[in-house]
Amino acid sequence: MKRLISFLLLTALLLTGCTQKEEAKPHVAAYENANALLAEGKYADAALIFESLNGYEESVLLCMYARAKDKLSKGEYAQAFRGFTALGDFRDSALSAVYADACLMALDSDAWTVMEGAETLDGIALYMDSAE
Repeated sequence: MKRLISFLLLTALLLTGCTQKEEAKPHVAAYENANALLAEGKYADAALIFESLNGYEESVLLCMYARAKDKLSKGEYAQAFRGFTALGDFRDSALSAVYADACLMALDSDAWTVMEGAETLDGIALYMDSAE
């Protein structure tokens, strides 16, 4: 009788483990898709997918990151700055926060102040624009 109960418990555990792996497969595909969208610069679409993953892998951080990148790409520098600052040193968030802040400074200051700020940052403020 003990062998039968042990066998049934072991079978149940194995079946449960298989089910969990099957349930994770859609998350893997969605996670990879969202990362591809992020790499393509489709930040809003990537953020929606990351958000739907409910904490799978780094989806929460990547959702925040994609939203901040989206704000930055739309010229919403204050929101982008807050988003990147909240992310700390995740990926290039610290550098992107400096860039967003420099863009805000450029919008709110005269040309001389912006030039002084860019010199202080040793050109870091223009790092994203260098690809253009």
